[in-house]
Amino acid sequence: MSETTIIIGSIALGVLMLLSILWFVRRMFVRHDPTRATASVTVAPDVAFELQLPGGPGELFFRFHITGDNGGYYDLLVSGEIVGEVGGTRPFAVKTSQHSKLDGAGRARYASTTYALSTFKGSIPLAAVRPGDRVARGVVTEHPSGLLRDGWVYIPRIK
Repeated sequence: MSETTIIIGSIALGVLMLLSILWFVRRMFVRHDPTRATASVTVAPDVAFELQLPGGPGELFFRFHITGDNGGYYDLLVSGEIVGEVGGTRPFAVKTSQHSKLDGAGRARYASTTYALSTFKGSIPLAAVRPGDRVARGVVTEHPSGLLRDGWVYIPRIK
């Protein structure tokens, strides 16, 4: 093989690798876009939410967009329950700060932020959704007040 062929092949391989990485990253962010989710509901601090679940398996997430003047500290707590088709409930409680100052955070599990473009936006997993689950309901609390700009509870698209 000539040196030119090797160089062109190496460049083409590099471009393909870069495109595949970009495609994968884009796919993950599109999957976690609440406006394209299988099911989603907009949430506000200290206001109860209720999300009708599609009935199939999946995972419940909380997506947030916080104000930027928090000095890198944000304390959010999402607590609630999932109601099954026969009326049984499974509670969940998830906090974003290991040193949370919110009421009820002592019995919540800590979840680090995933699928974040910056420290101001991100998603955290809340609970597994089982076949037959009908409703997820709960409330989001924040510290300090005015922290949460936008919030959604959602089940991401599978594809």
